[in-house]
Amino acid sequence: MARAEVTGRGQDGPTVAATAEFTLEGVIRGLEKQFPVVLAGEGSLAGATGMQSDRLPSTIDGAFLETLGSPGAITTFRFSYEPGSKAESQQTRAWAGRILRNTLPEWRGGKAWVRRRLFELEAVAGVDTYREEKEGYDVVVAREQIAGTSRYRLVFRVSTAAPQSALPLSLSLSQAQLLQGLGEAFPQREEGMGQLSTGPGSHSDRFFSENTFAELQTLGTADDVLAVRYSYQLRTDHQAEVDRNRLYAFSLIENAFPGRPAVAEWLQDAIEVSEQELDSLKEHKTVVREGIGLRVRFFEGYVNISIFPEALKL
Repeated sequence: MARAEVTGRGQDGPTVAATAEFTLEGVIRGLEKQFPVVLAGEGSLAGATGMQSDRLPSTIDGAFLETLGSPGAITTFRFSYEPGSKAESQQTRAWAGRILRNTLPEWRGGKAWVRRRLFELEAVAGVDTYREEKEGYDVVVAREQIAGTSRYRLVFRVSTAAPQSALPLSLSLSQAQLLQGLGEAFPQREEGMGQLSTGPGSHSDRFFSENTFAELQTLGTADDVLAVRYSYQLRTDHQAEVDRNRLYAFSLIENAFPGRPAVAEWLQDAIEVSEQELDSLKEHKTVVREGIGLRVRFFEGYVNISIFPEALKL
């Protein structure tokens, strides 16, 4: 595919040029009848870039494709649908596979990957996001809650992969913010005693809960927390403490991501699944905001909850 340089216009003038490889014709090749209309300027991907974002409704109600960039120079596209009948869900997954094959033809197994991940998000609770980087593109399959409802949409998105230097390397959070309202729950900081590390020179602190059955570790300084790991032990002989330590997890998440109730809902589902399965080979992960991940995993009697920048590869 030929590369084209495209430039958007933000509030302060032109944005940095981005590389585009896709054309609308190429994205929907073989699916022209399924996406018969282009609603110019009605897509939701423009954000603050000022670039053109179009919307293509499909022949299945509620399933549509959105693009960012002109039809001849698309930098990002997003295909989404609300699960319907079995036949409709099978059809939309097949469309997603065809779109991936059209746009990333060198990815062997990519068509099957996107169809399988969409099916898993329809069928399996506790997992909200799958992500791969292929051919210089960020490929995401995700489940997104529809605001104000219990319903959700399944999303398949391909965009230019952000360079590592552009991804966040910090949570932009202090220990005081993280522990707001939890001073009595974690009464003492053990400076430098944590085990989180990105290599030589890393600094990690540790806090034990007041009942000693939970541990909080932070990576970074007190003023700049880079990552967090909270672990609480599952003890049938101390159920009250387990319940209290589980609640501490939700307080930590609220402090880290204020005003994001959907994150707490995702966490509750992931914790319930982890405590029921007790499977150390499974982990549940979502991307809360660009470049910041949230992961839940059971391991050796503990439920471990991590908040981390994806660029740190923790």
